[in-house]
Amino acid sequence: MIADINLPADQLQIAMGIPLDNIKDVRNLYTKRDYETTRINFDKPSIQPKPKGHVIAARITAENPDEGFKPSSGTVQELNFRSSSSVWGYFSVAPEGALHEYADSQFGHCFAWGEDRDRARRNVEMNRRRNEITKKQRNEDTKKRRNEEMKKRRNEETKTRRNEEMKKRRNEETKTRRNERMKKRRHERMKRRRNEDMKKRTNEETKK
Repeated sequence: MIADINLPADQLQIAMGIPLDNIKDVRNLYTKRDYETTRINFDKPSIQPKPKGHVIAARITAENPDEGFKPSSGTVQELNFRSSSSVWGYFSVAPEGALHEYADSQFGHCFAWGEDRDRARRNVEMNRRRNEITKKQRNEDTKKRRNEEMKKRRNEETKTRRNEEMKKRRNEETKTRRNERMKKRRHERMKRRRNEDMKKRTNEETKK
């Protein structure tokens, strides 16, 4: 797009053995007449080719932003891409096509041309707003994730309940042991007092 060259066609001509000097797009790039066969000094050309404008490439992927942009599978329900003179793209799936978990999450590529980088960025953004791509998440994947989340929550709740029960039991056991110790101490004190009282009375009676 920035060199005004049909790259696939030129690659095919190179594969056929046609020299670069005789390829029309290459001669036009170096400001040479396309019907001539004069040699081109590619190392030190008389006129250095300059890019025309700026190009930005945007990848179109099937990812779930709610799960950290993990690749997701499903079915492309609607794919409405409108190309223009400055924006074009290609896709590896068609409407009602499937995206499975064993393939790359990228299923499309978009290229936008502009006179400068900012204009190219605006073109790709405007084209994105005009296009519509709707994807249907697979019920199985959604159901699987939900089950995993529910299982994880249940395990966490069960673990929390167990910890609370264990803590409660420990507190009760500690409290029971304390009460028993305090009760035992009280009995021992009372017993000592009684013994002392009895001993004191016995001494007084003996003295009399």
